[in-house]
Amino acid sequence: AKIIPPARAVTTNTFYVDPDAAASGDGTTNALSGANCAFQSLSIWENARDNFGDLRPAPDGNDTIEVAVVDSNGAGHTADTLTARLLIDGWTTGPDNYIEIRGAKDLDSKWDDSKYRLVGGGGYSVTGIREQYVRISKLQVKNTAGTGNGQGVLVFNTIVAGGSEIWVSDSIIVGFPETDLYWGWLLSPEDADIVTFKAWNVIVQDRGPGTVSSCVGIQSLGQNLYLANVTAYGSNTAVRQGTATANAYLRNVLAAGSAAADFAMSASATYNVAYCASEDLTADDRGGYNLFTSQTFSFADAANSDFHLLSSDTGALDKGTNMTATTSVFSFSDDISGATRNGIWDIGADEWVPSSTPIYLYEDLIFGGDVILE
Repeated sequence: AKIIPPARAVTTNTFYVDPDAAASGDGTTNALSGANCAFQSLSIWENARDNFGDLRPAPDGNDTIEVAVVDSNGAGHTADTLTARLLIDGWTTGPDNYIEIRGAKDLDSKWDDSKYRLVGGGGYSVTGIREQYVRISKLQVKNTAGTGNGQGVLVFNTIVAGGSEIWVSDSIIVGFPETDLYWGWLLSPEDADIVTFKAWNVIVQDRGPGTVSSCVGIQSLGQNLYLANVTAYGSNTAVRQGTATANAYLRNVLAAGSAAADFAMSASATYNVAYCASEDLTADDRGGYNLFTSQTFSFADAANSDFHLLSSDTGALDKGTNMTATTSVFSFSDDISGATRNGIWDIGADEWVPSSTPIYLYEDLIFGGDVILE
């Protein structure tokens, strides 16, 4: 269950992106060949479609929503590899006339090379998203390029003033394995003109040593920051709220593996924090309730971007709160893989679910019939 409401614009323009598609398709279908096959990359989609321009209602614009559905369906599951930073720029959006980039498949709680992934870097960041109203879901993004400062991943900047709202959900953001000389912000609403930034069911992982203070997993520079069921791992600081006055609403946020602080939250912001957990002592630095510090988290394989919680976990399992009914900010009922969260929610993007492998009674195996226990 997602919090994306039904479209209110007159028209939704949907285009498809698949790196395994043939060249020169017009993106109107998800086919891998033919004149109407998918665009080969998000960059091609953006360059072809940004001339469409104003998505707002008439008389200014076209009253549309622009949707890019990304997938990787070829036998080799080719990555969407960037040669330059992907800029989402040149549009005019509104609250009901937004750009949506979403994966065609649910992700799991780990990086998966068999599904669509956007990879690149080597410049300022993998992406530079400059539009006011953008929604991203089911997207894998990784910085795979070389060294240098500013090795960001999903970066929102140079936003036009006058209102904005950014949503990121059900996604995995992975940083470049920096040396101790360089820094980067991995999920970063870094423009003061972003009014509201919401992220839920998101994994953010820094693969570097995090010794430089500007290595940050989630970096907000004063925007109203709303996070729910987020797993932030690594960096110098895993989650940081900047110095400008703003609101920060955090629920079920797991932060761990940082070199300096799992949470570093400015004293000048207004906080509403509950059911968050840290490996260090910082989860309760700005007050709130049901906050858990000095926790030990058990992931399947964090070093290789597998953040499935193990059944033996004691830091996140059954320590969260249900977000289904919090309609004023969030309203969702699943985890990053689309699995329904049950019982007491877990903290972070993953919900541990018992194995569905059937257990057979010994007598049933022998006699092959029904076994009735009285």
